Amino acid sequence: MNIIIGGLKINTAKGELDASPLAHKSGILNLTLAENSANELIAGAFHAGLEKNDVNGAPDETFALNIDSQGDGAGAGWGSLTAKSLYGTIGKSSYSAGIGGAAVYRRH
Repeated sequence: MNIIIGGLKINTAKGELDASPLAHKSGILNLTLAENSANELIAGAFHAGLEKNDVNGAPDETFALNIDSQGDGAGAGWGSLTAKSLYGTIGKSSYSAGIGGAAVYRRH
């Protein structure tokens, strides 16, 4: 899957919602940040902003996450990505990564 995001802002850390804004569960995901874009993925307390859980715990080349940005090779015009996990509306640190695994893995 190839996805280009530009100006994407998702915050699931408000209220009672405890979820990841973007969960990568299988296959290869190529995520590209649009040129000059600012993007935010903010998760609830027990999930990563951009969640990627290796189900069997072993590296697997068929299950990969690649993040790149549009813009020139010197870094001018590159997009940015802020990914984090927060505890509710008070915005304190949480129990999960910004990008990576969740504190609690739930099979859906």
